Amino acid sequence: MLTLGASSHIKMSYLSKTGALLLSILILAGSSRELLLWSAYEIWQGEIEARFCINKAWPEKHCHGKCHLMKALKEENPSEK
Repeated sequence: MLTLGASSHIKMSYLSKTGALLLSILILAGSSRELLLWSAYEIWQGEIEARFCINKAWPEKHCHGKCHLMKALKEENPSEK
């Protein structure tokens, strides 16, 4: 019968924790670009609205540069509708 010592249990625990951490990082990295776009929009909303908003002539739409943000998000993920 094969028995595992305490050191092999520690190694397996370390490997499983490391694997879980790497998997979490990979999952978060996939959505980090969208997070960066949203963050940039929130920080520079006034500048984006002034320079890039295509709905400035229609203030009742309350766009405030979201048209540019949505365009950038579509370019980032062309498969999503």
